[in-house]
Amino acid sequence: MNDEPQVLVLCANPALEVTFEAGVIGDGVYSCPKTTWESGGKGINVARILKSLKTFPVLVGFIGGCVGKYIQNQLKEESITCCLLDCLPETRCSVVIVNQTGGSVVVRESGRPVIDPQISVNTILKELENRLPGAQCLCVAGSIPPGVPATFYRDVCRMAKLLSKPVFLDCGGEPLREALSARPFLVKPNEEEFAALIWREIEDEAERINAMQEIQRMGAENVVLSLGAKGVLAAVGTSVFSVEVPKVEPINAIGAGDALCAGMIWAFVTGQDWQGILTTGAALGTAATRVISSGRIPADFSEELMKVRIKRIS
Repeated sequence: MNDEPQVLVLCANPALEVTFEAGVIGDGVYSCPKTTWESGGKGINVARILKSLKTFPVLVGFIGGCVGKYIQNQLKEESITCCLLDCLPETRCSVVIVNQTGGSVVVRESGRPVIDPQISVNTILKELENRLPGAQCLCVAGSIPPGVPATFYRDVCRMAKLLSKPVFLDCGGEPLREALSARPFLVKPNEEEFAALIWREIEDEAERINAMQEIQRMGAENVVLSLGAKGVLAAVGTSVFSVEVPKVEPINAIGAGDALCAGMIWAFVTGQDWQGILTTGAALGTAATRVISSGRIPADFSEELMKVRIKRIS
């Protein structure tokens, strides 16, 4: 029996992420001095960061094919406990090109349809039901593969609610919209996902706050809006916090939102208050941009932690 906090992480749509570190990108052919091949997808990134923070995550999700076997072997080497259902013809891939100026280009494969959606979804739901009682919370992160109904995350959140387990939900589109009715503990959209959810562009902070409170009325208990280098805005209960992050020279900003989510979960399971949860999440999200691979954080992020500034707006 492990005495460390346990977090159950659902990664429905993993990916093999190939990252090329290139020079200045233009027309032509380039050789890359450094290339990484790593298991990825939001949920895997969150689990990996939680593992590095000495928290015990258990990863659940769909997988398949030769790429799926590669990912499973890598996760085993990293000592990440996982239960991945073999139900995809092949696991998807993503290609990331990072240049010298800190810019990046991402090409993400949508993925192939689940072989038997009803059986696969029911199997995963049963796995979650069996494991949730031993977890402090559940993280649901990333997209769903083709063939899986958009109501999947709603059903997962309902199950967790019945078992009194808080859900940290990091996704967008219809799966997010559907899941709100199940009253997840926290949703963490980025600006693009946020605008799509409320069907309009936001002009200023006051409008953002009103829209976040609107999402709370739609069902989310707490809303944390990731604004990238502009920081974080959070509506937690009846309070609103603004979080300012330090300026850093980014190497790769992809996956920073996953680090934000992992940091908040780690602070939550270690008993921190909302200011600690938001400060830790923002610090890890910023620190993650200093690492070439997404889903990683530097060994030392104390400087970012000290430089985060948080204030209560209301």
